[in-house]
Amino acid sequence: MEAVAAAVVGSPAALLPWLPRLDDIPSTGRLDRREVPDADDIQSTTARLRTLDQQRGGFAVADSAAELLRSTADLRKLCRHDTADQEILVASADLARLIGWASHDAGDQYRARQYATLSLVFARRAGADSLVASILYVLGRISLIERDPRTALRMFQLGQLPAQDAADSGESARLYANEAWAHAMLGDQNRMHFALARAEDEITRVGDIVAPWTRVFFTPGEFTGIQAVIYNEYATTAPRPIAERYTRAAIDNARASLQASAPSRPARSILFDNITAASAHFRLGEIDTGLSFASTAIEMAEQVTSARVADRLANMVRCATHASPRSDVHDMSDMVRGTLLAIPHASRHPLLGRVTTA
Repeated sequence: MEAVAAAVVGSPAALLPWLPRLDDIPSTGRLDRREVPDADDIQSTTARLRTLDQQRGGFAVADSAAELLRSTADLRKLCRHDTADQEILVASADLARLIGWASHDAGDQYRARQYATLSLVFARRAGADSLVASILYVLGRISLIERDPRTALRMFQLGQLPAQDAADSGESARLYANEAWAHAMLGDQNRMHFALARAEDEITRVGDIVAPWTRVFFTPGEFTGIQAVIYNEYATTAPRPIAERYTRAAIDNARASLQASAPSRPARSILFDNITAASAHFRLGEIDTGLSFASTAIEMAEQVTSARVADRLANMVRCATHASPRSDVHDMSDMVRGTLLAIPHASRHPLLGRVTTA
């Protein structure tokens, strides 16, 4: 954390010991090593891979994105030399950020941190403050999935500095929304609502141009969907009467998010909405409705290879089996078990040994 803070306010050289070994990036043999991509090539391919990640999950893109980064002209020069081209730095930073995010989605948080850190070095050297803020968002999300909300908060709050320097209200809004998630995890209702209010205020300030690394946050239904996740998270820490109220709020927001979704919205986000709604209905004892959402989620999960999806499906099963011993709940659990077995690394998920138990 101290090295990241030093890199944000000072020199990115503080991060050099934390970078991945660039010679260790695996080659898939898919790229022609004689051709060195320019900034436009990297940007266009990163955009395509980002869309693929959102629709199919991190496993679908992480290795291809790393291979593209490996083909970029002299990565060490980008890390250390003042003569590095600014456009290549920004394009490589965005690509490395995507590798970090895809690795996070695939469940490899060590690799995710390495590439997010590499991205941060490139972005700081390029003076790309908006991208720096977005990378700190990624680092915060890694801490959230590790159930470390205090470190996540520090990353999100640190990200507000470059977001403000860039006058990037879009990235600032996303950082505040995720601060709310961290506060929900800590059971802090007041700070959770304050952070959400700040996010909504920043959203009103966003203009017509949104950075490509932030654009997904503004697809219809996305902000409402993250509110559903936040309320669902808080409901697991709150006292019972309050927990029920926030579980209802999670359902209402998940349903509203699904209704607002347009074709441009990531399939993974729509899948998460269905899992959130199913889990919340199960906790309320509304088994039939929960099974309906769960069925949609399981069907969609066949097309999205994501460790985050696996984790949330597993949590959904825990909610369902705790709520009811019904045979159709156990049938749903077996279906989830089959889905987890089809996702790389999820085959070792601890839930697999007990999803069919009462």
